[in-house]
Amino acid sequence: MLLTKRLYRFSPILDVIERYDALVGYAIFSDKDFISDIDHIGVTCEKVGLLERFLHINLA
Repeated sequence: MLLTKRLYRFSPILDVIERYDALVGYAIFSDKDFISDIDHIGVTCEKVGLLERFLHINLA
């Protein structure tokens, strides 16, 4: 049930992100002491079966 809720929550997020040619921003990438928002989205996408869609996003 929880995975289904996450799937329905993150699919629309990816719908919006995929509209853009690239994503850029402050602290968009992680390092050893910081996990960025985009990496949190990636982890969740992997958990709910949306990893392929996430991997096709151009993170500039």
